[in-house]
Amino acid sequence: MAKRKASGAKPKPLRRRARVPASGPAQKLRGMLFGAIQAQALGVAAELRIPDLLRDGPTGLYQLATATHTDPMALERMMRLLVQMGIVAESRPGKFICTATGKHLQAESPSSLRNYTRLTNLEMVLHVVARLGRSLHTAESQFTALHGKGFYESLPNLPAEAAIFNGAMQEISEQDIIDMRDAYDFSRCRCVVDVGGGQGHLLAALLDDYPGLNGVLLDVPAVIAGAGAILHDHVAGGRCRVVGGDFLQSVPAGGDLYLLKRVLSHCTEEQARTLLTNIRSVIAPKGRLVLADPDPASLYGASFDVLMLVLLGGGLRTGKQLKELFAAAGFAYKRTVGTSGELQLIEASPA
Repeated sequence: MAKRKASGAKPKPLRRRARVPASGPAQKLRGMLFGAIQAQALGVAAELRIPDLLRDGPTGLYQLATATHTDPMALERMMRLLVQMGIVAESRPGKFICTATGKHLQAESPSSLRNYTRLTNLEMVLHVVARLGRSLHTAESQFTALHGKGFYESLPNLPAEAAIFNGAMQEISEQDIIDMRDAYDFSRCRCVVDVGGGQGHLLAALLDDYPGLNGVLLDVPAVIAGAGAILHDHVAGGRCRVVGGDFLQSVPAGGDLYLLKRVLSHCTEEQARTLLTNIRSVIAPKGRLVLADPDPASLYGASFDVLMLVLLGGGLRTGKQLKELFAAAGFAYKRTVGTSGELQLIEASPA
């Protein structure tokens, strides 16, 4: 037994702690501490297609383990967590069903977020998220710091990750399109230029809805390579042009509405100023600029904002920051239009 020190100093008694209620601030915090584990459970469930395996009704644990090539006892532990998260439910002991929330992880769901879930749980994404503290000091992309080049520049050399990314962008875009069409009147437009518009899903939907509208899609050549099938009829009908290029270099002229959906939030401050200045140089005098980004006041928006910081060095901007950015590029803020989803639409016009 260790002897007491000669000084005779007595150890301090343990501090009496108050009883923590079953639900309350401390309990809420304890659950939040394991957010990374919960996110990983979602990612693994999506990767293993567990919600899809539950599509036809209650399914036994051993059947799931066989289908996913997992250890039954280990899988049972993750299934218990998914039950607590509301992704699956245990209809009877050892039998699981998919909940209404979990159905959004099914690949064929009309509102599927399976690939979006896989994207946010990619190892290369989680690696940079773990370096959030460094981005707080530098305000720079940790992906670039680790790999020597940006996320988008790296994707062409990562085919598996690029496939997940493209699938995720299509999933999230499908809901964005519905929200934007319901919230904003595009009938006043003559020609919309979708800057950084991916493969053209949004532009195709707008051209379908507004027969008098023309459109231009701008994105890098590797991305717009897949736009032909989506916009073919509109291109053939002379209502649409597809342009391959870098919006930090130039933007097509001729539009009276320039649309940036989930684009400005991906830009650093310098990139954002360059992009808006490029648009200002070609926009019609009475044209409009519309930004579509998540609302930073929501939990999703605030989380998305931090991810953009560590992954790209970009992020969402407050109203004050946007107004300053607009003014520096020759635009004036006009209004904010809410949607029924995660996006808010910010409208500006040439100053």
